Amino acid sequence: MNISGVYGIIHRPTGRVYVGSSRDVFRRWGNHAGDLARGRHSSVRLLDAWLLDGPGTFAFVVLEQCP
Repeated sequence: MNISGVYGIIHRPTGRVYVGSSRDVFRRWGNHAGDLARGRHSSVRLLDAWLLDGPGTFAFVVLEQCP
Protein backbone atom coordinates (compact mmCIF):
# COMPACT_ATOMS: atom_id res chain seq x y z
CA MET A 1 0.00 0.00 0.00
CA ASN A 2 1.47 3.35 -1.05
CA ILE A 3 0.99 6.26 1.30
CA SER A 4 1.93 9.73 0.15
CA GLY A 5 2.80 12.20 2.82
CA VAL A 6 5.18 13.70 5.30
CA TYR A 7 7.25 11.45 7.56
CA GLY A 8 9.67 11.81 10.42
CA ILE A 9 12.66 9.80 11.56
CA ILE A 10 12.89 10.42 15.29
CA HIS A 11 16.08 9.98 17.29
CA ARG A 12 14.50 8.99 20.57
CA PRO A 13 17.41 9.86 22.91
CA THR A 14 17.47 13.50 21.77
CA GLY A 15 13.98 13.99 20.33
CA ARG A 16 15.51 15.39 17.13
CA VAL A 17 13.51 14.67 13.99
CA TYR A 18 14.50 14.35 10.34
CA VAL A 19 11.44 15.35 8.29
CA GLY A 20 10.83 14.44 4.68
CA SER A 21 8.05 13.82 2.20
CA SER A 22 7.41 11.21 -0.44
CA ARG A 23 4.78 9.74 -2.71
CA ASP A 24 5.55 6.39 -1.06
CA VAL A 25 6.74 7.01 2.51
CA PHE A 26 7.45 3.37 3.36
CA ARG A 27 9.59 2.83 0.28
CA ARG A 28 11.41 6.05 1.15
CA TRP A 29 12.00 4.82 4.70
CA GLY A 30 13.54 1.67 3.21
CA ASN A 31 15.87 3.84 1.14
CA HIS A 32 16.87 5.86 4.21
CA ALA A 33 17.45 2.74 6.32
CA GLY A 34 19.51 1.11 3.58
CA ASP A 35 21.70 4.18 3.11
CA LEU A 36 22.20 4.56 6.86
CA ALA A 37 23.08 0.87 7.27
CA ARG A 38 25.71 1.27 4.52
CA GLY A 39 27.16 4.30 6.32
CA ARG A 40 26.07 6.93 3.83
CA HIS A 41 23.30 9.51 3.94
CA SER A 42 22.80 13.08 2.76
CA SER A 43 22.13 14.18 6.35
CA VAL A 44 25.42 14.02 8.21
CA ARG A 45 23.72 14.61 11.59
CA LEU A 46 21.27 11.76 11.03
CA LEU A 47 24.07 9.44 9.93
CA ASP A 48 26.27 10.38 12.90
CA ALA A 49 23.46 9.63 15.36
CA TRP A 50 22.66 6.36 13.57
CA LEU A 51 26.27 5.21 13.73
CA LEU A 52 26.74 6.35 17.34
CA ASP A 53 23.50 5.06 18.89
CA GLY A 54 22.32 2.37 16.45
CA PRO A 55 19.11 1.82 14.52
CA GLY A 56 17.16 0.75 17.61
CA THR A 57 17.14 4.33 18.89
CA PHE A 58 15.11 5.60 15.93
CA ALA A 59 11.40 5.57 15.18
CA PHE A 60 9.79 6.14 11.79
CA VAL A 61 6.41 7.89 11.82
CA VAL A 62 4.00 9.16 9.21
CA LEU A 63 3.22 12.72 10.26
CA GLU A 64 0.61 13.49 7.62
CA GLN A 65 -0.98 11.61 4.75
CA CYS A 66 -1.57 13.46 1.50
CA PRO A 67 -3.78 12.53 -1.44
